[in-house]
Amino acid sequence: MKFNKIFIIVDKHSMSCSEILALSLRENLSNAYLIGEKTYKKNIGQTQYYNDKYNFIMSIVTFKWDINGDDVNEIDKYIYEDNHKYNSIENYLDRIFYLNEFDNNS
Repeated sequence: MKFNKIFIIVDKHSMSCSEILALSLRENLSNAYLIGEKTYKKNIGQTQYYNDKYNFIMSIVTFKWDINGDDVNEIDKYIYEDNHKYNSIENYLDRIFYLNEFDNNS
């Protein structure tokens, strides 16, 4: 199955794995668009250890990620580019419908 367009909706609650997926698709596919707001900017992975006896959780950073050498801050550039083109449309779904209709009519 081939998609004509892929729209990824992100906001301040998007972090970690969703940022990895969004940035990977946007950097590697010409038909991927990031729609929404700036993300959380969590470019690390963590392992959590639970201790029930003493009732605590310890999180240890286990890796830092990047996509093609770019870190999570690159996501803002793409969000700005993809949203800025259509800045008169406030609603995310309206933006997607507008992008889809705009490209189908051109």
